[in-house]
Amino acid sequence: MSGNRLQELEKAPLFKAKTLNGDTLDLGQLYGHKVLLVFFRYATCPLCNLRAEELRREYESLRRDYIVIGVFQSDPEYIREYIGSRGIPFPIIPDPEGDLYRMYGVEHSWWKLWLGFRRVKTVFNAFFRNGWRPGPVDGVISRIPADFLIDEFGRLMLCHYGSDITDHVPLARLSERLEEDRILGLA
Repeated sequence: MSGNRLQELEKAPLFKAKTLNGDTLDLGQLYGHKVLLVFFRYATCPLCNLRAEELRREYESLRRDYIVIGVFQSDPEYIREYIGSRGIPFPIIPDPEGDLYRMYGVEHSWWKLWLGFRRVKTVFNAFFRNGWRPGPVDGVISRIPADFLIDEFGRLMLCHYGSDITDHVPLARLSERLEEDRILGLA
């Protein structure tokens, strides 16, 4: 089921939300900074944890250009239990009710859930090799990930709605986008 997808160059929907550590994150207060807003599935999802680990590893490089924010559709207790000890350096917003997911048009799709399993190597690594333990599903299992790049003026510069449950915007694409902005004098 698709929500209303956002389009590039639209204003990013503003929100205020509590992070996992109890701080209030106000997207409107981040004007003047580029933001990478990452919508994961749920905290016990091995595929999402694989992406969270990738972002953790690349965080020092990413933070030079972006404020990274993660959103999980899980209760804070699950996030603390399954992700909290992993040293994720960016703010995480628990959104078990899915309010931010609806605001950003993040979809859920049974078809795209099954399509994700065609990426056998990614799925295998997520379930067996990354050291994250799977747990009970604590969200909508058919939720599809999405990523948004928001510029200093609050505009959506990149809207990536996953083609399946494994699909996030490649980090190399963020670098390409930043270089495009520099060439155009936007960065």
